[in-house]
Amino acid sequence: MKAGIKKQGVEFIVTDEYREWIALIKDKIKSSQIKASIKVKQGTIRALLAYWRGYCKPAKTFKMGRGSFAADEH
Repeated sequence: MKAGIKKQGVEFIVTDEYREWIALIKDKIKSSQIKASIKVKQGTIRALLAYWRGYCKPAKTFKMGRGSFAADEH
């Protein structure tokens, strides 16, 4: 089954093989996004556990104008 896309005088034939390739790429992208999300969540959990266990102190946040910055307490 072939479908064509025509735009500004250029025709591109969409084949079943092309559709399968696009589906494979979409699956790989989704898988990578899920893996990245899991890594971020694991890092957040580790940081929270370290804070709760007293391994680190939270930084004070100062607001100035449009932005903010953090200063460590020593």
